[in-house]
Amino acid sequence: MKDIPGQRYITGMNASKKNGADEYYVSGERRQGITFYIILALILGLVIILAAEAYRSLSPLGMETFWSFAYLAASLAVGATAGIILFNSFNSYRIIQAMLRNSLKASPHAFPEIYDIVGLAAERLHVQAPDTYVSQSPAVNAYLVRLGLRKKVIIINTGLLRAMDQDELLFILGHEISHAKYGRWRRIPGLGLPYVIAPQYNEYRCDRGGLVASRNIDASVRALLKLVTGKEFIDRVSVKDLANEKGEAPPSEAPSKVLQRLASHPMIGARIKELMKFHSSPAYTAYQNIS
Repeated sequence: MKDIPGQRYITGMNASKKNGADEYYVSGERRQGITFYIILALILGLVIILAAEAYRSLSPLGMETFWSFAYLAASLAVGATAGIILFNSFNSYRIIQAMLRNSLKASPHAFPEIYDIVGLAAERLHVQAPDTYVSQSPAVNAYLVRLGLRKKVIIINTGLLRAMDQDELLFILGHEISHAKYGRWRRIPGLGLPYVIAPQYNEYRCDRGGLVASRNIDASVRALLKLVTGKEFIDRVSVKDLANEKGEAPPSEAPSKVLQRLASHPMIGARIKELMKFHSSPAYTAYQNIS
């Protein structure tokens, strides 16, 4: 199957929503809906109304002063925003280029096993395999970076290669390829507006993509655990007890719920529970029947 640019579902799923395959997306992503933008519009509308009422009560000199400050504030805001964007873009470009200079591209002649695993994961996710680079770093990690406006590449640390077996790598690479396929934000159908609340839902969704690529729930769970424990200490964690763990940590030990919702990544335990729940759901079964 050929992937459709901009398609937000895995190819072939739209015809099978009634079978639950549409739940490849995490249901929590939908709870935001358009509410965030409605609330934002109401707040902005209220600010505009209050500003208009205050403006009407100004004298001619006050109006002139008001517009002078408004132009100054707008100029400073535009200049500061442009400066921040340019600085961040240049800094990101410099860091990424330095990173790539110290990396080696996976190919049939260099890290051929990684090249093959990326190809297999991309095939199972119905996308073109992205370029993948191996970088010398002890950190057990892999990540997606953007080169220019459209090109995306995956960088794998050598620490990850030491820690993972083939099926575990399939999960990790499937996760990163899902980021490349779906982007960092899910968008509201018909409007194109991104869901910006609780971005960690994106990680749950891409974990599901990793499972689709791996097709091995045990290896997928191990891969998530190794991101925390490494290869040496994974035997000190009971996956069964972790999955069955109930309740929340005491307030003094648990992170703030607000911080959890704003964090880019959920906690590993929560990711494992969500992935195991998806694996035993009709949605995963429906996807297997489609693929």
